Amino acid sequence: MSSFEVGSKHISAIMTWAIDQGFLEVYSPQDWFTQFYLENLNSVNYRYKENNQLPEQERYRPVMPVLDSRYPREIAIAIYKLARCWCYNSCDHDPWEEDPVWQEIKKIQEKAISISGLTEETISEIKEYDVAPWEYSEKDWKKYISWVKERNSKNIR
Repeated sequence: MSSFEVGSKHISAIMTWAIDQGFLEVYSPQDWFTQFYLENLNSVNYRYKENNQLPEQERYRPVMPVLDSRYPREIAIAIYKLARCWCYNSCDHDPWEEDPVWQEIKKIQEKAISISGLTEETISEIKEYDVAPWEYSEKDWKKYISWVKERNSKNIR
């Protein structure tokens, strides 16, 4: 198993969607961003015995394309996959499961599954999940949404 820093846009994409869904209200978006980033960074540092610090310029910036209301199901599936990527790259240190960030990411994943109309067992078996980006980038997100548009125009599920 390898691990990497998922980056600010990846975390901001998950957070933008989560805030839109009514999550992450306890702290400010910047505080949540910092907690999510540090959780990932701490895991990478633990795994590779490094001491990387949160870059000063890293800030939460809303990622508006994840709020495309024309495709709520497909967006939820993609957010679920982004959240899984974050989890995969943030679980190398202890006691990660007890952290409030992990409590929130679980809620985010549960909401995404609910919106998708699928189950945790089946969501990763569908084409939308397969095509959705593992790591957020504007290029990959646009590619995914183009694929979704084309698929929906043909009424394929």
